[in-house]
Amino acid sequence: MRKLKILVILSILLIPLSSLLALDIIDIPLSPKNIFNLNKGKKEIIITIDDGPTPGVTDIILDELKNQNIQAAFFVIGQKAEKNPELMARISDEGHIIGNHTLTHPILTKLDPSNWKQILNGEFFGTHQKIETYFNQQREWYFRAPGGAWESKLAQYLNQDPIGLRYLGPLYWDIGGEILYSNGKYLSAADWDCWRKNLSVHQCLEGYSNETVKFKGGVILFHDVRKESAELITEYIKSFKKLGYSFKTLDDIQL
Repeated sequence: MRKLKILVILSILLIPLSSLLALDIIDIPLSPKNIFNLNKGKKEIIITIDDGPTPGVTDIILDELKNQNIQAAFFVIGQKAEKNPELMARISDEGHIIGNHTLTHPILTKLDPSNWKQILNGEFFGTHQKIETYFNQQREWYFRAPGGAWESKLAQYLNQDPIGLRYLGPLYWDIGGEILYSNGKYLSAADWDCWRKNLSVHQCLEGYSNETVKFKGGVILFHDVRKESAELITEYIKSFKKLGYSFKTLDDIQL
């Protein structure tokens, strides 16, 4: 685990922050706000997949990622991880990043005020205990808040613990957050909402594709809960490989 050095010494040395991170010298604490604008404009795509693992869905996605030689980041639900050790092992063994997405997917900004610390402990650290054995060679430990719901007091509390301090996040996304429709076409899409509104895979893909082209790549949000998302991811990868986009991982970019 990286060690936190005295900031005064770092200031004197005037070492760039990016260099310190590359050398694994310091920890960056969980941010009081979501980390946005992660990797737009480079024609690079980072696939992130939330809310699994789900038998019959995650394994299909893993098959496609393996066929295409692409690594993704799976932000898993702790309870699901515990119930599906074979899928967790496969995610890890095939070189994908595993991230913390809490134990039960609560909206963290709406926890009971009387015992929010106790609930947060179980959701965050309880998930860490269930997934840490699957961390492979990933450079960082990553966290994403369910629904992107986050506030500074949560970061302040978790950063008091060395495990919380070791995590990077909460990571938001660049593409895949909402459905926008205008002038007869989908400008953006979110897979979970596509299926809730009975959109087809083709319609959902149109939204993801238009938003990806608009921003020239970035961190993409998918979910491994329904089989339609597995089909969507397959078609998305094929489409953007043809367009000459490259596929990276969270470990490849400077956050």
